[in-house]
Amino acid sequence: MVFKNGEIIFRKGDDAQTIYIIAEGTVKIQITNKKDIILNAGEIFGEASLQANAKRSGTAMAASDIICSMISHKDIEDSLGSSINNLIFYNIKKWALMRSPIFKNYSAVDINKVITEFNEFLVMDGAIIDSKVYDGFVICLEGTINRKPEGRLFN
Repeated sequence: MVFKNGEIIFRKGDDAQTIYIIAEGTVKIQITNKKDIILNAGEIFGEASLQANAKRSGTAMAASDIICSMISHKDIEDSLGSSINNLIFYNIKKWALMRSPIFKNYSAVDINKVITEFNEFLVMDGAIIDSKVYDGFVICLEGTINRKPEGRLFN
């Protein structure tokens, strides 16, 4: 599929029917109240809302002339099965890092290294993550974290 510079690929609120893989060019993802996400050749977009069978959470626009492949949700489930969830989760982690000022100067290779070293864990509502015990940083993929003055984090 070919999209010209400035052309809208999908809009926020559209039904999620496909995942896109960029073969050439650059795509900008715009999500209300969030920093724009810039994606390049070899990257995938549109998968987060497809997994939840929901509406698109943002607008995708060609930031240059692009060529991309489109794959339907059914085709992905038929060929990849449950491994699609791993791909989706990888991209969520990548976007979380890309939005953080801490990682703004990291290359794609460096961000991939950080992602592969993630220690993932579930924190129940009201639980405490004590910075005196946990040495690292926390990225919240879902929910809310409240920081208390003494350095403890509550979700």
